[in-house]
Amino acid sequence: MVVLTAVAGSESVTDEQSIAVSIPTGLGDSNFDAIQIYPNPTNGIVMINLNDHPGNTSVRIFDLKGSLVYSRDMHNPGLYLINISDYENGPYIMQLDNENQSSHQMIIKK
Repeated sequence: MVVLTAVAGSESVTDEQSIAVSIPTGLGDSNFDAIQIYPNPTNGIVMINLNDHPGNTSVRIFDLKGSLVYSRDMHNPGLYLINISDYENGPYIMQLDNENQSSHQMIIKK
């Protein structure tokens, strides 16, 4: 329960609101069960195995501030290499999306 109070001069109005909070169970939750992302941690080259995923898959990498640092659409099944060797060391969030599924994976650049 959250109580909100607005004050204007000597008058105030108070309202109570319920807020539902959803907490994800983890970054590894995924509908992309067969996608392999390796090595993790990495020194700079990340491989994504999309051999069992026909169709288009978009790959985006975000730093922990939420800034998009990489984006690529992959149109065919296969093994893709992503070079993040110029990125600062630390954790990044890789987001994979296709027409029906979405996944977020943490990758570590060391």
